[in-house]
Amino acid sequence: MDEYLFTVLAKLKADRLTLEKAARDKEIEALDDYYQQRSPSPRARRGDSLDLSGVIPTHGLRGWS
Repeated sequence: MDEYLFTVLAKLKADRLTLEKAARDKEIEALDDYYQQRSPSPRARRGDSLDLSGVIPTHGLRGWS
C-alpha cells in the first residue's frame, strides 16, 4: 500500500511540474511574440543613423565642432 501511494504521489508531482512548465513556456512565447511585434525591422534599424549632436556636449572636445 505504501508503494502504491508513493507511486501515485510521484506521478501527481511529475504531472504538476509538467503543467507548470507548460504554463511558463506559454507565457514566454507570448512575451516573445509581443516583443517581436514591437521591435523595428532590421532595415529600419540599419537605415537612419541617429543624430546625437544635441546629446553629446562638444564644449570639452578640442578640434571638434
